[in-house]
Amino acid sequence: MFIDNNLVLADSQSLTVSGASSNYIDTLAAGDGITDGAWFFVLIKTAVTGGTSVEFDLQTDSDPAFGTAVVLFSTGAIVVASLTANTYIAKVRIPLGAKRYIRGYVTIVGPISTGSWDMKIVEDPQRDVNGIGKNIN
Repeated sequence: MFIDNNLVLADSQSLTVSGASSNYIDTLAAGDGITDGAWFFVLIKTAVTGGTSVEFDLQTDSDPAFGTAVVLFSTGAIVVASLTANTYIAKVRIPLGAKRYIRGYVTIVGPISTGSWDMKIVEDPQRDVNGIGKNIN
């Protein structure tokens, strides 16, 4: 799978409380074009400890301040014990309805002590390479 640096929402990001991804994507900016069939994925880089659960969302808005963000996809609350290192917890096609700006958002229940993750957009994940292609419909 090829990773385009313009499509990285979070790269080894670590939060202890809820918050937005380190980056957002302007789908109209040069180099940030997202085509039909693009995929959103979340990879746990470092195991999450502390807290109760974490939820990863893909949000969109017509304004870069995300004042009226709409959730395009949500993992739902995932118990911390399931958030182990090198685990893909989301691999989904970006659904129709995306507005100009896209970001990731993490909702944390009970502050976490450790943990980091990637949230990225890819055009065509290769099947069965480091687990990215498993269980994709």
